[in-house]
Amino acid sequence: MAEFLIVAVKDSLNLRREPVVAADNIVQALPPNTVLQCFESRETPERVWRKAHTDGGAEGWVAAERLRPWGDATARLTVNVPWLNVAVKELGEKEIVGDEDNPRIVEYLHTTTLSERDAAQDETAWCSAFVNWCMKQVNAPRTRDAWAQSWLNWGQPLAEPRQGAITVFRRFRDGSEIGGHVAFFVEARGSKLLVLGGNQANAVCLREYDKNGATQKLLGYRWPAA
Repeated sequence: MAEFLIVAVKDSLNLRREPVVAADNIVQALPPNTVLQCFESRETPERVWRKAHTDGGAEGWVAAERLRPWGDATARLTVNVPWLNVAVKELGEKEIVGDEDNPRIVEYLHTTTLSERDAAQDETAWCSAFVNWCMKQVNAPRTRDAWAQSWLNWGQPLAEPRQGAITVFRRFRDGSEIGGHVAFFVEARGSKLLVLGGNQANAVCLREYDKNGATQKLLGYRWPAA
């Protein structure tokens, strides 16, 4: 499970491809108060490093001594929404590069009507499978469909989101529709939405999406029918 930490410096902190201090090893500079999802630790002669993901989907290594706990992370994500609490515990699950497949993601995929062949591969699009799996764990209704936009026909629409709402997007590439994405709403950040979902940068993570961006458009929020 991820640990939520925050960049706690007056200056920016470099996110690096590898846990090594080198000018050509920088992914991006993180401003103060950037929230990170941190996973494994690695100690080198220079310092202790943490593997980290940003809300925007960037991944790399940061110096552990430049971080502090994000005080309200637990409050933001521990809510009275059973399926969201299940989803939080899955943070950090990700695809395995190569021929091997993450058995947890395969488990997600098997909650849908995908063929056995497609459900056995973690390269299969699995955002809707992740939502289906989370709903199954709490015995809530689900679509059993691997198509993200199937959730637009589930439950009831919400005019305004609430934490844990199933959030559906249409996705585009070069102006053409290429499918959809579905995840759980966490909070609004102006024109952007912070959601917790699967198959986001090939992992279960928190990520920001524009409501009406060049690569995705918000289609709606859904909640279980009363």
